[in-house]
Amino acid sequence: MNPKLKRILLIIGFIAVAVFFGYLIYRILFSPIIDTNDNDNYNVNGILPNINAVNRPTGNINDNLNVNEALPNINGTAQPEPPSQVASGGITEVSKITEDLTKSAVIDTNKKDLIYYDELTGEFIKTSPDGTTKTKLTDDKYPGAEDIYWSPSRDKAVITFPDRSKITYDFNLKKQYSLPKETYEFSFSPSSGKLAYKYQGEQEGDNYLAVSDPEGTSARLVEDLGQYANQVTVNWAPNNQVIATYNKSTSTEEQEIIFLGANNENFPSVDVSGRGFKSKWSPTGNTILYSVFDKESNYNPSLHIMDGTMENIGASQVDLNIQTWPDKCVFGDNNYIYCAVPEFLPSGSDIYPELANNVPDDFYKINLETGSKELLARPVNSSGFGNYTAQNVYLSNNEEYIYFTDKNTGRVYKIRLK
Repeated sequence: MNPKLKRILLIIGFIAVAVFFGYLIYRILFSPIIDTNDNDNYNVNGILPNINAVNRPTGNINDNLNVNEALPNINGTAQPEPPSQVASGGITEVSKITEDLTKSAVIDTNKKDLIYYDELTGEFIKTSPDGTTKTKLTDDKYPGAEDIYWSPSRDKAVITFPDRSKITYDFNLKKQYSLPKETYEFSFSPSSGKLAYKYQGEQEGDNYLAVSDPEGTSARLVEDLGQYANQVTVNWAPNNQVIATYNKSTSTEEQEIIFLGANNENFPSVDVSGRGFKSKWSPTGNTILYSVFDKESNYNPSLHIMDGTMENIGASQVDLNIQTWPDKCVFGDNNYIYCAVPEFLPSGSDIYPELANNVPDDFYKINLETGSKELLARPVNSSGFGNYTAQNVYLSNNEEYIYFTDKNTGRVYKIRLK
């Protein structure tokens, strides 16, 4: 072929390709978009179809409030529901008190300030109710602490460490006292002047329930626990008599609760339906809040109350018809309790509590006389988002605020009640 003609054909071909691609780019960038959905927009941004004949849930499957529920449209745009500043039975804004990664946060004796252990610095901190003023309880630092057991007076605490070492720290004297490595599961007396705990020896015959001074002195053995140590829970009652409970299985669905005193008292035992007994005393000691599980509760914690006075202990057992744990509740005045209640619980959560570690909580107020329950709040932050799993729940003075620690972040929050 003539070289000149060949060059002309190549130029013409190049121009043709350039025109084609130019037209294609124009169509992509500047042509109007035409709806070509052949399904009449069936299920576009809508509900997914049934799979295996099972409907997918479209909202909260527990009949609770939907955090993303919308208010009426404004100018054609759905507006998110603004959180309430005060708990009134719906979505409620929480206030963050600490940025610190806290452990064992408790309310101080004035029912206003909070005290806690800072996991990052190893320091003990007191903070004002709004979190703006922080002071150290001591200049001593204890990095790597595993558990903190506070005295009711808040001026002492037992601190445990992963290497099994334990100390009692006196925040007034700024002094520490070593406790035997064999001691564990501590509870202070109501006056904070005595300390109950379990002692684990090398042999089963060396396992005891014991009482001593907070510094570990004047120790005496109270009960021989033997092979049943794991079935004993140390929990010094406000009546200053009961220091622990022994959960004795009597059948596959029942337990006998035996109350152990500091001086070998022979208290009446109590039969309860269910397993996994966990309890919390009311501040006066007149009521015991407890949870148990059974097949009917899907092996989740079912909350109950019973009489806690020594004369009628175990009487008037009432099922509160709500699933949560006693340590997620706090007693208020006038026969009320406030509880953080999981929005849902996987079956078996009382046997394996870690199943509920990431389940968000709602807050309820429960009347112990009538059993009526009032939804107080579904906590969210100022942006309307929230997924809080509560622990260390406390009430402020005059029941103005509920304080709680978010289990997954370690930060402390408060909900305004009035």
